[in-house]
Amino acid sequence: MIRITSGTVGFNTISTNVVINSFVPERTFVIGTARINTPSAVNPDEFGCTFNLIDSSTVRVQRGRTAPTSTSCIANYFVVECTNGEFKVTNRAACSITLDNLSVDLSSAIADPSRTMIIWSESIGNGAAQSDTASLFCSMHPSSLSRLIFNRNLPTLFTTVISYQIVEWAYDSGVTIVSGYNELSAAMNNGINISIGQSINPSSSWFYGKYSHASNGLSGLY
Repeated sequence: MIRITSGTVGFNTISTNVVINSFVPERTFVIGTARINTPSAVNPDEFGCTFNLIDSSTVRVQRGRTAPTSTSCIANYFVVECTNGEFKVTNRAACSITLDNLSVDLSSAIADPSRTMIIWSESIGNGAAQSDTASLFCSMHPSSLSRLIFNRNLPTLFTTVISYQIVEWAYDSGVTIVSGYNELSAAMNNGINISIGQSINPSSSWFYGKYSHASNGLSGLY
């Protein structure tokens, strides 16, 4: 059985901890998004957040700032837990990018890409300005079953922190993962339709995607 706990939290500090019902960390992952409520200049160190499970009942949402700010961050989180062994989290860690890319060796190799999904969230160092926003978002691709490559399209003086989770679904879970990568050129002013190469049942499928961008164009992994 899958149990989902979701919520919204607002904070103007460096980070905030959300206490929820207890869970088994090895059988639980978290997905989150964040925004700020200021319509003026948007600095990525204020809205870029990592989402982490720090113990068996707490979600930590953390910005890259080193001091509180008057700008409130609004974060939405979804904690997904299985109770019958439908999946397990094989890797959960954090890494930092100081250049344009980073290679990460996994503590446990990916057993089967067709049953594995990779989830990550990003924050960027204190003082990052609106012009550094492209350095916050990172794309990712596995270079092998035991290594991930994270890329950001605009190198900067600020460090990007990435928290990642690798979720492996069981053979008998009935779950199949379809993943891919696409790029939108700077000349495109709207969306793109992607063929995933196989048919799915929309009523029993869900989509998870990430994106990165430079000064022009957009690239995304799904």
